[in-house]
Amino acid sequence: MFFLTRFKLGMADVTAAIGSGKCGEVLRKLNEKKAVREREENIDYRRALCFLANSQDVFHARQALLEELRHFPNNTAARTLLLEVNETVRPLLMPPKELLKSEPLFGLLCDALLDHTMLTWTRLYSLYRLSKEVCSKEGEGGALMECGVSGGGSVVLLAVVAAHYSKKPRKIYALDTFSGMPEPTTHDNLEEDGNLKPAESTSWGSGTCSATVENVRQLAKNFDVEEGLVVIPGLFHETMPKTLREISDEGISMLHVDADWYESTRCALELAWPMVKQGGVVQVDDYHYWLGCRKAVDEFAQREESEHRPLPILQNVDGNAVYFTKP
Repeated sequence: MFFLTRFKLGMADVTAAIGSGKCGEVLRKLNEKKAVREREENIDYRRALCFLANSQDVFHARQALLEELRHFPNNTAARTLLLEVNETVRPLLMPPKELLKSEPLFGLLCDALLDHTMLTWTRLYSLYRLSKEVCSKEGEGGALMECGVSGGGSVVLLAVVAAHYSKKPRKIYALDTFSGMPEPTTHDNLEEDGNLKPAESTSWGSGTCSATVENVRQLAKNFDVEEGLVVIPGLFHETMPKTLREISDEGISMLHVDADWYESTRCALELAWPMVKQGGVVQVDDYHYWLGCRKAVDEFAQREESEHRPLPILQNVDGNAVYFTKP
């Protein structure tokens, strides 16, 4: 095991589990702690160790380490392991050199924000390209909104693009529970080898993907875009109606939905779509990954068609996300 041979784990339960081949059992117990939203140091660090020991899953291990460090930035063991993991996988996560040359601002943003997002460079670039187009239009206003923020990397990217390309200041709205993923429903499954795997049986169910409001605000401050960023904690159905009333005059020029679950995605689209301006764009993460997310988007499109409104045409970003423009 490449990573674990170089580190003293310092965690008796994980060490014993690795020795006995029971890492999966320990990971399940750690996931249960995440589900009740316990803020305990080393939970995500131990999850990372289990990912590495169980299946050499460096990408999930990396995300667990990033989550650990969002809440416990002084965790030296987690930071040390992240440095080694990044040394191996980060080159795989960066865009090709040709794109870095043609879009130097995106290259700088991607490099600086990669440890603050779960998005791949392809999805980040799509957000960059679409928001750049929206913000560069002469005389066009409208807010940018992200529903599902986690570490804040993608919403800060939107804020930087807006600051750089907009002719006048725009507000960027960042909506998230900031306590991790809410509970999924029976619609929220993965399809693996023809079988359905419920969200809670994965390692990214309730309570995961968490960050703090302070994380996101500090990240925005690092890029000097904190004044335009409005961070709104809470469940979408509780926070969006008031927020949307406040921006009813300017509308939404771009919406990024990264909410994973059926109910969250359905709620975000249902509430925000009437506020999206004609020609405005919506990008939805995980359409090709979580079945509940896909169901919510498909039902939204079917509803638009049934009410004889122009049907938004879904376009693939990659094998995960889609985007569409409001006709």
